[in-house]
Amino acid sequence: MSDFTKALNKISTDLDLSSKSEADLLEQLSTYLNELINRDFNAVVQILYRMDVSEIKVRQKLANPLPGEKAGSILAHLLIQRELEKMKWRERYKNGEL
Repeated sequence: MSDFTKALNKISTDLDLSSKSEADLLEQLSTYLNELINRDFNAVVQILYRMDVSEIKVRQKLANPLPGEKAGSILAHLLIQRELEKMKWRERYKNGEL
């Protein structure tokens, strides 16, 4: 299981992570987040809080989206980026680098 897939697995247990490319998985997460934004915005806020995504980064990215970029895609990238950062820090700590 790749680090990317592990990160996705920590973000949502509602995703089907079986044998898909990273692009497909990212698209699935983006779609899931877009639906959740429309259905239950508080759940999105809770996910961002639980995953420790910087509120400042979220506000900056949502304020300046790329043309045609949806909020779910922006949040998906931020969630994956944050989880990969945490995985790197844990590995460094485990290896005594900190």
